[in-house]
Amino acid sequence: MKKFSYADLSTAHVSRADMQKIEAQGEGRREGLRVVFTVYEYSEGAFLPLINEPCFAEELKSAGMSKGFIALCKKLMKQGFTMLRLDCDGEVDKGLRVFDW
Repeated sequence: MKKFSYADLSTAHVSRADMQKIEAQGEGRREGLRVVFTVYEYSEGAFLPLINEPCFAEELKSAGMSKGFIALCKKLMKQGFTMLRLDCDGEVDKGLRVFDW
């Protein structure tokens, strides 16, 4: 049996625009958005998979996700994370960019 780990971060580590796109994918409101990942939403945030394949960054880019969000995903994947939990009450990591929204 394999174990997988997820990064547990504050939603402050993504821009408002990126979070709106993540929420839209989770709610099925995909108006013009390309569906690139499955989002598991809950009232304080969302879980999303980190797919460690070269095409994942391109898929995120084609869906309109920011360079900053793509860089965050790449950094987390390099550290071995396979999922990202974004939570409004989640931990703010001092080593990561923070957005004020």
